Amino acid sequence: MKLKKCKDCGGEISKSAKMCPHCGAKIKSGCFSRLFKLLLIIVLVIAILGIIVKLLDQSEDDLNRTEIENVESPENKLAEEYIQENIVDDRKLIWLGKYLGREKCSEGKYKNQWSNPYLITIYKSDNEFLMKGIYFQSNELIKLNITGMKLIIPEQNIGETSFIIRGTGKMINGRILLDYEVDIIVGYDPKEIITNKCHAEFVRN
Repeated sequence: MKLKKCKDCGGEISKSAKMCPHCGAKIKSGCFSRLFKLLLIIVLVIAILGIIVKLLDQSEDDLNRTEIENVESPENKLAEEYIQENIVDDRKLIWLGKYLGREKCSEGKYKNQWSNPYLITIYKSDNEFLMKGIYFQSNELIKLNITGMKLIIPEQNIGETSFIIRGTGKMINGRILLDYEVDIIVGYDPKEIITNKCHAEFVRN
């Protein structure tokens, strides 16, 4: 039989005893003490986990903030990275970069599938940006607005007058993401317009 000492008189008593046979003192059960210790441990574990989660969230926020702060304006970055000058359509253009990518469109040969990879080129001429090669129009230049990381393709003709393009996108970490539409005018009388919606992704080549 396991024994313990009475806290009042010091006499040896059974661990299961509820009263000391020597002095008559009531013996307090250890269940409450054990339960208190267990609850204390649970509270401490929850508090530690909360601190860890908070630190991880803060670290992630700091990392995201750092990434955003470190992304230079594409306008400035492209202007600093020009390699050569080109004469295109009697205009002197500064070659800013080539991007390799592909697109997925709602109409055409590769309907709802990724196309074969192809190149687009970004130029700068005076105060405007130009993009060449989009939508497989390899020899056509279209106007491109760049503000911060945002890209805008203002509505305009591309290639033949039967193609009208417009869209938006962004530049980040050497990548270009574009969502654009091309109105294709088919037929003559009456005219029919088919709108091809495309999503394109390019990386610096």
